[in-house]
Amino acid sequence: MKFLLTLSIVLLALTFLAGNISQAHVSALQAQASIDASRATQISSVGNVVAIAAIAVLALLVVALGVMVAFLLARQQKDAKSQEQKSDDEQRWVSGPNAHWQQRVPQPRPALESTIQTLLLMQLMQQQQQMSQPRIAQPQLPRREPRDEDEKPFALLEQDDLWDA
Repeated sequence: MKFLLTLSIVLLALTFLAGNISQAHVSALQAQASIDASRATQISSVGNVVAIAAIAVLALLVVALGVMVAFLLARQQKDAKSQEQKSDDEQRWVSGPNAHWQQRVPQPRPALESTIQTLLLMQLMQQQQQMSQPRIAQPQLPRREPRDEDEKPFALLEQDDLWDA
């Protein structure tokens, strides 16, 4: 009977021991899952920061583009106003015995085509002038003959003993 009592106590102790081991293993797995979840959260937060930075850069680009468009529009309006003022300045009252409302005629500006034509004409004239002048022959240096076999080009290739080796 003592044997059965001892056996039942040992079996009961083994059962509690197995339960404690299982509980410890489950706790370790739960801790590992918590660690993995915190890593996933960390990665997600880094992704969110990158997305926010990209949106901020795009917003800055849109604002810069808007400022540039506004500047160009303001400059265009300023140029249009200055053109209107120029047209108003062209009309003025001319005093004198024959006073009348007169428009000043703006001075003609040389056109690009006439400038190009002038340049071409100058180029043609220079070429004709160069062709009409006699060409002066440039002095030639005397040619130097090689003194011995070592200075002749391909002297080493002409020797038969190189090919026989």
